[in-house]
Amino acid sequence: MLLNYMNSKLVDPMKCLKIITFSTISGIMIYLLGTTISMLLYPNYSFFSQYFSDLGIGRFGIVFNLTVILTGILIYPFFPLSYFLLKPSKEAKIMLLISSFTGIIASLFLIFVGIYDKSENSLRAHQFVTLGFFISMTLTIFFWALGNYFIERANSKITNRENKKSKKNQFDLISNMVVIIIPLFFIIFTGTFDPFLQKITVYTFLAYFGFAVVKLNGTEL
Repeated sequence: MLLNYMNSKLVDPMKCLKIITFSTISGIMIYLLGTTISMLLYPNYSFFSQYFSDLGIGRFGIVFNLTVILTGILIYPFFPLSYFLLKPSKEAKIMLLISSFTGIIASLFLIFVGIYDKSENSLRAHQFVTLGFFISMTLTIFFWALGNYFIERANSKITNRENKKSKKNQFDLISNMVVIIIPLFFIIFTGTFDPFLQKITVYTFLAYFGFAVVKLNGTEL
């Protein structure tokens, strides 16, 4: 009831969309720019054999740590505000609520990744918040994908869309699941999460939410 009231009375969809678009795209760009600068400043940094977190220690570690903190702050608005833009169906509502909650947790974990760097004094805290980020972000994408699937399915029933649209919806769901399955496959079956896979996963997360913003901008408000 409260969420429905906020959605109809208090939340301006256009303002929400502008905030989400600006903050998310800014967060993505800052992360890409900040990590690239950090790699250039880090002596002999290996893209394939060193983790992102290695950039947070040393003389120029502050560049990476501030980058991660700012990214966490900037992607935060996406999760609570996107719920109000999607007008979820009954089936989708619980999925998107869970996605919003885990997304908020993921953004907070990301902020703490920058606060607790990989130095010896904070290594355990760093490992905990890093693991928390990857788990919560994976859950976020999982429930976001399911929520959007149910929304599209409900809309298809209402508008009697063509079967082609239904197939596209199924393809979107499958492609969303691939984002989750690839890193989990390597972790479960190889027992490792090597530096290069970490980068692929992070860049995939960034691309995913970039496309999510594009999709929101194409949503009828």
